[in-house]
Amino acid sequence: YDSTGHGITPAPWAEGGDAAGKGKAIAILGGASSVGQYAIQFARLSGFTKIITNASVVHREYLQGLGAHVVLDRKIAKAEDFVAAAGEVPIRYVYDAISLKETQVLGVEIAKASNGAAKAVVTVLGAEKEAAELGKEGEHQVEVRQILGIGASPKLRHVSEPMVKALGGEDGWIAKGLFVPNRVRVVPGG
Repeated sequence: YDSTGHGITPAPWAEGGDAAGKGKAIAILGGASSVGQYAIQFARLSGFTKIITNASVVHREYLQGLGAHVVLDRKIAKAEDFVAAAGEVPIRYVYDAISLKETQVLGVEIAKASNGAAKAVVTVLGAEKEAAELGKEGEHQVEVRQILGIGASPKLRHVSEPMVKALGGEDGWIAKGLFVPNRVRVVPGG
């Protein structure tokens, strides 16, 4: 379900999924992380009008190459900076690829600054107490929701199989250069 509670948002590989983000902004916390890089690319493939992330400044050009429209300095970026970067486009989604207490709190602050456009922060780990409590304060309520990784769970094949089909093969996004696997570095003794 989308963060507005309006129903299911199609995945980028599903019918209509390539335009699911049209007219919307997404804030992705931790864009240079492995999960963050994938989130940026899936957001681009979903047609988001604005993809805003934060990372160390050394990653700015690389993340823009993956599809981020704005890369804020993770050391100094505040919720207001994400909202300002979105401009007139409402931030409807906040995704926390790092999931520390600090990033969850920042995610809740971004969602609250969206003035009700984003109603949840999606995180890869469970909600930290401080972030969950902050989400309950004030006029705009924000929930911190955990998602599960796809992995090899048979219960999630309805998601993983179409995703793998879209990514792989001669006609897949990877072969066409539309999706870039994470950079790897082989270390001595590897």
